[in-house]
Amino acid sequence: MPLFGGILNVVNIQQWAYWHHHGMESLSASRVGDRSYAIYLVNGPVIALGLHLSPFSGMDRANTTDLLFLTSVFLSCTVVLAELTYRLIEVPARLHGRKLARAYGEAAPARGRYEPAAAGNTAREAESG
Repeated sequence: MPLFGGILNVVNIQQWAYWHHHGMESLSASRVGDRSYAIYLVNGPVIALGLHLSPFSGMDRANTTDLLFLTSVFLSCTVVLAELTYRLIEVPARLHGRKLARAYGEAAPARGRYEPAAAGNTAREAESG
């Protein structure tokens, strides 16, 4: 798992455990949790493209100042792109899925429902009967 996604997941788990233990919910932990899959998906490409195609590719990664700068830029890009992915793709897809499930749920009784056979010797009784 990419580094930033792993760090955010550890922070989210620790924060959730603290607030859950004290009987409270944390809004920031909930927001990060809702967006964690988008963060996971976006993090790898941001780092890969950022290190190879950007003006940052020539920076000295052994220098602490440059490394902190790179980390803050990549983390910011990851958070922004994950938020866009969450709002523009994930939430609309979920809402559309709920509409489809609701429509299918209303149409299913008209088509009939599958009912499994009862357990036991009913299959053999039907053949011999």
